[in-house]
Amino acid sequence: MTIKSRVNTEASNEPKILYHSPAVDVFEDNGIRSLYIDGYCQGRVRVNGTNYEVVTKAFTAILDHALKLSRKPARALVIGGGAYILPSALKRVLDCDSVVFEPNERTLAVAYSHFGLPTEGVITHQMKGEDAPDFLQFDSFDLIILDAFNGPNPVASLYNTEYVRKLRGLLKPGGTFAVNIISHDPGFCKDFVNDISKIFDAMTTLNVEPRQFVVLATILEDQ
Repeated sequence: MTIKSRVNTEASNEPKILYHSPAVDVFEDNGIRSLYIDGYCQGRVRVNGTNYEVVTKAFTAILDHALKLSRKPARALVIGGGAYILPSALKRVLDCDSVVFEPNERTLAVAYSHFGLPTEGVITHQMKGEDAPDFLQFDSFDLIILDAFNGPNPVASLYNTEYVRKLRGLLKPGGTFAVNIISHDPGFCKDFVNDISKIFDAMTTLNVEPRQFVVLATILEDQ
């Protein structure tokens, strides 16, 4: 998700509506395609034919990190699919397969029809509550991405120390935990980032937008 506010349907130069439902909308404006859920932007791509270039700053930060890793990720867990922009890009750019948990079942069809989601390499599940770690308790990943929001706010049951510890247990040595954090409460951001720093071996925090941060935390390789 991005920090951008609720879409303004009264603007004089409205973007083109490509898809509309009671909760999910897809807009395009000057080649930039956006997914909105309940009026809040979940991500953007620049579309040129069959090419979908990621333009959401938080997502590009995660992709740039993955591209710089000495051992490229082969398998990712993504909690909060939205338009499935990150799983699509991971498959196209790094040939990295993804397991995606997304609570809104409508967005999957939109991801295929409007955001170039590959037909192979992405396994999707409709997420219910906090079932991802329990469902995958015997699995492991090179990259885990947490990007789950309820409207403009992080899902509280997922953005907490206990849940992050569960996710850490699913990472392979040398793996990366990437989390997109948006909050109007600076105290929450500071405390959550501090908690993450105590769980992982190394961490980088990027301020990608006002009140929006991407945290990249890693587990060191076995010595």
